[in-house]
Amino acid sequence: TDALARVKQNMKGITGEEIEDVTAKAMLMAKTFDTDVNEVTRGVNNVMQNFGVTAEKAFDMFAAGGARGMNMSNEMFDNAAEYSVLFKTMGYSAEEYFGILERGSSQGIYSLDYLNDVTVEFQKRIKNGSKTTSDAMALLPKETQKVWEQFNKGDATVKDVISSVVGSLKTMDNQNEASQIAVSLFGTKFEELEADAVYAMLGTTEAMKGFEGATEQAAQGVEGTFKNRVVSAFREATMGIAELGNTTQGKELLDWIA
Repeated sequence: TDALARVKQNMKGITGEEIEDVTAKAMLMAKTFDTDVNEVTRGVNNVMQNFGVTAEKAFDMFAAGGARGMNMSNEMFDNAAEYSVLFKTMGYSAEEYFGILERGSSQGIYSLDYLNDVTVEFQKRIKNGSKTTSDAMALLPKETQKVWEQFNKGDATVKDVISSVVGSLKTMDNQNEASQIAVSLFGTKFEELEADAVYAMLGTTEAMKGFEGATEQAAQGVEGTFKNRVVSAFREATMGIAELGNTTQGKELLDWIA
């Protein structure tokens, strides 16, 4: 009942028969990754709404990401709920956003907050027009400066700029100088994450791959028939509610579920 209430409260546009499947998946994710349904539904909903993907795709990306180490600090769903809108405005797709988090996680970083914060800080700095940002950009190759100029004219995205900047930084012969430039553009989080991690994360816009069907695979790994048992319990509950259909309370509850 609580899981159903969270789906209705936190997830937009989920109605009818889809509620049953989404509720089961939300409970499965909460059980698999030792979190609560509230966080799961908030994270999945925000990815759906901000990137325009289906519930099935959002669940699959979370399931695959968690299996690949993205939930190392038990904040995967909460971070996506908070930061997905910012990455969308920077020009990333859902698959590209999860690709960044997956690559960062593979570098042994212990907190998703760090992965998100370093990118968001970059966005703030290239938008503020400060002398520090301008001076740092002037030290990068002309190709990157050109992308930044296009961004200032509204012809390029933050994603375009960050990809070009990181590409230039990681190919510099003097990595001490590269780090100094990077701190001016990414802030102190760059030093805390270290260059290799940032280069791996943001040096490419490669999207997450091979995530399709990951939720079903997770269902098979958690007590085998966990999802089926949830669906069965859901149906039994709704049948019981239906028997109350002749009462005022029963009708109201049925209308709410629908």
